[in-house]
Amino acid sequence: MLEWQDEQEGITVVRLTEESLTASNAASFRARLSELAEGGRTRLILDLANVRYVDSSGLGALVSLLKRIGVKGELALCAVAPAVMSVLTLTRMDKVFSIYADRGAAVEGLSE
Repeated sequence: MLEWQDEQEGITVVRLTEESLTASNAASFRARLSELAEGGRTRLILDLANVRYVDSSGLGALVSLLKRIGVKGELALCAVAPAVMSVLTLTRMDKVFSIYADRGAAVEGLSE
């Protein structure tokens, strides 16, 4: 489900390999990313290029991770598909998450 991509400048980039983030995989997604955050990796970029669908459970997992990181770190999303962006916009989560067009822009944004 997750593929560790890169770490640079203290930023960990994680790519989701599944096409959906739903009730069927949200709990394992949340657990794996919580382990990263608790292990000190609190500057995260989630590369969502493969994700085409997010339901309320998936959205809840993203919000849970954001809360877990809190003020001690940063979380950004990148390469968000139009259908997923629609869900984020509809729920106004596009105002809560830092969202970037691609990985390079996200790394640059978190590095500032």
